[in-house]
Amino acid sequence: MNYIVDKNGKELNGKSNHKKRSWISQNMIAALTMIPIAGAMVNFIVKLYIYIYKMGYSSYFQIPNEYLLINYNITIYNMIIVGSISVVYCMCAVNNVRIILRREMLIKKIFWGILLDFLIPVLICFIILSIATGNWEDALIVLQEERRKCIILVLFIIFSNAIIVFAVGYCMVYSFQKDLIEKNRRNKRKEPKKNLSRKHKYRWKNKDYQLIGWLLIIVTIVSYGAYVNWQGIQNAQKQELFLTTRIDNDTYIVVMTDGDEAILEKDRTGKDGKLKICKDKYMKVDCKNRLLEKKKYRRVSGDGD
Repeated sequence: MNYIVDKNGKELNGKSNHKKRSWISQNMIAALTMIPIAGAMVNFIVKLYIYIYKMGYSSYFQIPNEYLLINYNITIYNMIIVGSISVVYCMCAVNNVRIILRREMLIKKIFWGILLDFLIPVLICFIILSIATGNWEDALIVLQEERRKCIILVLFIIFSNAIIVFAVGYCMVYSFQKDLIEKNRRNKRKEPKKNLSRKHKYRWKNKDYQLIGWLLIIVTIVSYGAYVNWQGIQNAQKQELFLTTRIDNDTYIVVMTDGDEAILEKDRTGKDGKLKICKDKYMKVDCKNRLLEKKKYRRVSGDGD
């Protein structure tokens, strides 16, 4: 549905407002239908990222992928919440791009730019830390202790978020934004010769922009996956606090647990407190009725027997 715009690219009232209400009512059912679908897709991607993180983490301890322990249950409640957030995010992306195309006041561009391109990425970063640490309090501790790492994560999210906004708010809905795009294009054409020189050039169609949008989204998702895997390896190398347990008078380190089961590797730490574990031998045990104690080591060594 196209909007009526003036010479400055600003939408007109009256007929335009009627079209807005008509477009909203026509697409309301589609938006409500997309909530559970979007929720399922985002939850699947989050679960995939957790699996990729565990792969990177476990690779340091030489644990096969089939022994990975992941505790992430997808409920209908989670799907609805995440789906609603995803739909609102997409609507904000479309609106943000439209504000830029309308050439409205700079203050509005700054507001939507800060909201969508800064505050939301910071919130995403905090949610990721909360999932990784298990609760909000530990996430705040991580933010204080790992400022440099969190800054890198926020910058990465801001950059990738800008790509997603462009892909969703421009490429995927090119036909929706076409009225303002064409208006801006006409304003830039000042010389008739330039119009003639472009007359026979290929004009990109809606499907071309949608293809670019999908490619950008896929590249961003893959880039996130690579970053998450690398982060898992880094955390395993630098981890100092572990859960430990004793079996037959030997100390074992819990390298992975989902609350019900745990993967153990034998502790061969010396008197210097420098962590050294036997990476070629591991076991999976039940956590029920098993005493687990926290122990802090001086640092994680890259060597193992």
